[in-house]
Amino acid sequence: GILEDRGKIDVSNPISKYISELQETVWDSVKVIDALNMSSGIDCMTSIPAYYYDDGSCFYDYLMSIGWQVREVVRNDLIEFYSPLSFKRPPGAAFEYSNINTTILSLIIERITNKSIHESIEEEIWQKMGPENDGLLFMGNGGRSCTFGGFSMTLRDLARFGLLFTNSEMNKTNAMIPASYYQNIQMLHNPNLTTKSRFSDELKFNSYQWDEIYEDH
Repeated sequence: GILEDRGKIDVSNPISKYISELQETVWDSVKVIDALNMSSGIDCMTSIPAYYYDDGSCFYDYLMSIGWQVREVVRNDLIEFYSPLSFKRPPGAAFEYSNINTTILSLIIERITNKSIHESIEEEIWQKMGPENDGLLFMGNGGRSCTFGGFSMTLRDLARFGLLFTNSEMNKTNAMIPASYYQNIQMLHNPNLTTKSRFSDELKFNSYQWDEIYEDH
């Protein structure tokens, strides 16, 4: 959202525009917004627990690529992992949670900023929000920061982070998170991604990596 507000990225562009090694692959057809909305359509599910231990699954191969598993690394190059992937369904057709969407977004951020993802998080968010303590971001065996999980902080700092997305913060003239980000979460959602909430009978949609967005929130 910060990079989009600065004009550094257009979420309607294909992912391969920002990662040139993925040109002439399926990523020519996946827009950045599709990855943001967990609707890339890529056939690599991460929501099935058995895939964490099935060495024949795409997700297991992904975990080995980022150094999440402690066993022998199959490939230590994420571009090599992403290049041969194929579609399960067309991009934007359905919400399907997959960690590979979050990770490829972190690769885009690294390409645009020429910094590691943990450096960008530290400079753009963590230091500015005034934490009391350090935050800990999981790092794989190969030295790559992992953005789909493993971000630890104290409860007070977690509360500080949460406050960034409340009305009290949004209405500040010097808000850390640009107003356009909050607007885009609501306005740029894809109707195809509307489903029943896991927690109530309300309808919700996924947008900008937020899994539970409601029309009146």
